Amino acid sequence: MILDRIVETKREEVAERKAKHPFATLRRAAEE
Repeated sequence: MILDRIVETKREEVAERKAKHPFATLRRAAEE
């Protein structure tokens, strides 16, 4: 399904962003 592909792409984008900014992600997780 196209939707599955979109979700996969979004997850990859989020994973890439987290890999680039690990400290920002950790800070955000600590605040929650």
